[in-house]
Amino acid sequence: MDIRLNADRIYRDIFNEYSSLGDSNRNLQPAWITEAREAARSQQNMVIQDLEEKLEQAPPVASDEFMYQDKEEAVRELEVAQRILKDIPYPVKAKDLKYRTWNPIPYKRFRGSDEPSKKDESDF
Repeated sequence: MDIRLNADRIYRDIFNEYSSLGDSNRNLQPAWITEAREAARSQQNMVIQDLEEKLEQAPPVASDEFMYQDKEEAVRELEVAQRILKDIPYPVKAKDLKYRTWNPIPYKRFRGSDEPSKKDESDF
């Protein structure tokens, strides 16, 4: 019953995800998604930096067995934080997508017109 009531939202979310990844016109994508991804990656990078510092200072053997603050545990903590960073979606920006446009001929020419025309917005 839940799927039938929310099918439009499910399909919209699927479309939005594909569109977010594949659309080269970033003006059509919500800016807050890119900003949220940037913020999440930035926060995770700060966590990694803190854990790298913790690893440098960690003793080879923990002084308190319940604190698990030895070097081995610090390495595991850092590995998990780095893996979480890989899981966070990369923020897609227009400047990063220029490689996707490999045939920038005017649209009229692409459609078969042999007449050269000025490059304007109607050509795209």
